[in-house]
Amino acid sequence: MLALAQGFGVTALTTYIVNIVPKSRATVMSFNSSFLYLGLTFGSMIGGFIYPRYGFIGVGICAAIALALAVVLAQQISKKATDEF
Repeated sequence: MLALAQGFGVTALTTYIVNIVPKSRATVMSFNSSFLYLGLTFGSMIGGFIYPRYGFIGVGICAAIALALAVVLAQQISKKATDEF
């Protein structure tokens, strides 16, 4: 379910990012892809350490914490961006 929701979110995020800085579209998209893969790498690495010790419960708790952190950061960035305009 999370991967399905992420599929919709990535498309919307890509569209949003491209419209923010249309002159640097290629650079912004390359950074976006790089950080996406970096996040997947670190997430897999952390999950690899947690799963043998705590099982799926531990991975689920870490995923929930990461999601909460992402939501808080996104709200702060959005608030800061609207304050600048």
